[in-house]
Amino acid sequence: MQDFTLVAEKRSLFGKKLNSARKAGKLPAILYGQGVENIPLFLDERAFRDILTKAGLNTIVKLEVSDPVRKSHDTRNILIHDVTYDPVNTVPVHADLYQVRMDKAVRVEVPFVFHGEAPAVKVSGGVLIKAMHGMEVEALPGNLPHEIGVDISRLETFEDTMYVRDLLIPPGVTVLVDADTPIASVAPPRSEEELKALEEAPAAEEAPQSEVAGESGKAAETPLAESNP
Repeated sequence: MQDFTLVAEKRSLFGKKLNSARKAGKLPAILYGQGVENIPLFLDERAFRDILTKAGLNTIVKLEVSDPVRKSHDTRNILIHDVTYDPVNTVPVHADLYQVRMDKAVRVEVPFVFHGEAPAVKVSGGVLIKAMHGMEVEALPGNLPHEIGVDISRLETFEDTMYVRDLLIPPGVTVLVDADTPIASVAPPRSEEELKALEEAPAAEEAPQSEVAGESGKAAETPLAESNP
């Protein structure tokens, strides 16, 4: 497994003062964990995005933390726990880093990587249906898999289904999903009759919008329901 290292610096800036730091390429972050004091940090935003792309949220990362005030330096084992993005340009604006103990099991969501060719798709023209894209597992941090492979070449007919029980799970990893949970299958292609029926189906007519006029003759307005942020 590839080793990942992220460099961090303790920060003393908070709130609106972080805007100028973000413009300079610094990403605010917080380090926390069981029995660990919360530590506000700055990360290099570009380096963080690179690590996030390669390691994801389920791979141990070495975090080198420096304290410019105390002139100290130490290394922690962490998982990238959560990332907040700017809603406009999708650039990360904050990261939560979780410090782990290498002797204590953790639970993470591990993504699936689908590989191979399904004969039911390649030969019979079916459509691959992915019911899951990952699953929760538990393991010591050093045993966490970066991904779990799903070999869809076993899907030879439209009756075949890949289940959690069919996966090859690395030693030391406990699956927290029911073994009979389906992962992937292949749906048969639509017949010519079905496709023709879809083409000939008349478009649904839009119901006319009614307006209730008030005393002034203007349409009464119904306020939109507020959604939680």
